[in-house]
Amino acid sequence: MQESNKVGIATFVMRNKEYLVAIRPEDEVIALETMYFADEIRTPSEELPNLSTDGKFTAKELDMAQLLIDSLARTSIRPSTTTITGAKWKSSSRPSARAA
Repeated sequence: MQESNKVGIATFVMRNKEYLVAIRPEDEVIALETMYFADEIRTPSEELPNLSTDGKFTAKELDMAQLLIDSLARTSIRPSTTTITGAKWKSSSRPSARAA
């Protein structure tokens, strides 16, 4: 996976709950990270009505954000050019739970 610069996207069940996951190499092991299904993601402006929408940041805030991103970045795996759309991945158990 590391040489091909790819990650795997899959679903799996743990403790009777279905999860969307990314499978990727990390050093000498394979890491599994849980992600959110598209219907689990909420719009911040709907949930937080007092959220600022001007989107203006000071130069100091932008510099600090870039420093944080750089410190967390991993150089061993480059980001893929493939776009993953959440609509493709749906939970098979959640619709039946909502209907009940």
